[in-house]
Amino acid sequence: MIATNNFTNKVFDRLFVALLAIQVFAWRLPFIGTILTSDPAIRAYVSREILEGSMPYRDVLNNKPPVILYAGALFSGLVNDPSLGYWLMEAAFVAVAATVVFLAIRKNADPLDAFVFTSLFVLFSNVSIFYYFTPGFIEYQAATFTALAYFLTLYGRRRSAHFVAGILVVLTLMSHQISVIACAPIWFWLAFHHRWRDLLYHFLGLLLSIGLVLAWFYRNAALDDLIYEAFSFGYFYFKAHPTELAEFRLPYLYYLLVPVPFLLVSIPWVIRRNKEYLLILLWLLSAAAALLLTGLRLYAHYFVILAAPMTLALANAWAATNDRFSWIRGGQRFALAAAFFCFLAVTTAYSSREYFNRTNNRNSIANIEKFENPVLIEYINDFPFAGKQRLVLYVGFGNPAVVALLTNTRMPKPYAYFGDFYDIPHPRQSDMTQRWIEEVKTNVPTLVVEDKRYFYSVPETLSDWIKENYELVNESGEFRVFAHRNR
Repeated sequence: MIATNNFTNKVFDRLFVALLAIQVFAWRLPFIGTILTSDPAIRAYVSREILEGSMPYRDVLNNKPPVILYAGALFSGLVNDPSLGYWLMEAAFVAVAATVVFLAIRKNADPLDAFVFTSLFVLFSNVSIFYYFTPGFIEYQAATFTALAYFLTLYGRRRSAHFVAGILVVLTLMSHQISVIACAPIWFWLAFHHRWRDLLYHFLGLLLSIGLVLAWFYRNAALDDLIYEAFSFGYFYFKAHPTELAEFRLPYLYYLLVPVPFLLVSIPWVIRRNKEYLLILLWLLSAAAALLLTGLRLYAHYFVILAAPMTLALANAWAATNDRFSWIRGGQRFALAAAFFCFLAVTTAYSSREYFNRTNNRNSIANIEKFENPVLIEYINDFPFAGKQRLVLYVGFGNPAVVALLTNTRMPKPYAYFGDFYDIPHPRQSDMTQRWIEEVKTNVPTLVVEDKRYFYSVPETLSDWIKENYELVNESGEFRVFAHRNR
């Protein structure tokens, strides 16, 4: 009988994991053809450059750690499409994290309970698509690696598990700098329980993997650029852009606040029932601390790092309160649970209204014809470039990577283009700007596309050079296109 039950549970486990993966992809399916915009477009452009042999940070500016750039290159190369590649990458990371969360909950719950709570995790992990509708945010990779590190710490029985957990902490750091704070409780937990050998193997994995990362970038003459761009520049960015509470984003996050009272009430009972819960609670608190350090702008994708610990805390809280209130009849407990999920469903529907609106009007974001200036895209695509070198200089743009991806054009490098590095005061601003200008003049672009709104100013020496060597060939809305006189 026991063997039969084990077999049945394994069947249900595999079935529920498959259903969870279907949920992950179903949430994102309406936006599978979405044009990459915002910061993800910049990352996808760098990933495309990596596939062409460029070295990030040394050749192409970026202020994010390397995991998403290389993972994006891998997935983009597999499907030969940056937009689809990034869509597939993000969904794959969430599916892996959902599997980890499900297996963690199964340690203390039956398959159905684990499936229900992991479905909540999938919901919590989709907050970014409620507002941005574009894949490519670094928190997804960090959240997945962190969840794997905690799972191996809690349930790993071999030293190798803790060695791998250390590697995963480094991958978290190389995905989202601040998210590594959420991994700190692992070290205190192992030390508190005097698991010194496990902690030793953890740090061996951590030190070896970070050494390999540093050696790779050092060998490619990009280590200094990596450290400055991905780990130092953020200070100057936040100094130039003081954070403030973005109240207009709060309605998109209301549903995330629903579980908080339940968690707070259940803490005393859960800690007495399950000592593992204390580490999960510390994980949740440290992730919240990391979230606060990112500022008060409350971008929806920030909250992804809370999804796993919040779900695991909820699952443990449910089990503990279920035991604590065993005197309440089963039907009444079911009614309380149903009320909680109904309240969560109502707040989620309210927070997700923009998601449903855009799902019904998919073409408004997935169709290139809806891009802010399809005439510009068409003109660049039809322009008779000489040979295969489709080199275009974009000036004044808030995000030229969007246009570069849509037109399959390349920008001059090194330091292809990332306006903040040229616009925000920082110690290397002058040097970076000068290198960019020299590269433009050395590898002369066929076209210069100017955004008349001027999100970023153009250095005077570059502006004068453009006037001397280029002539206006097209003007459409907010954009002007100049072609080289000797094209």
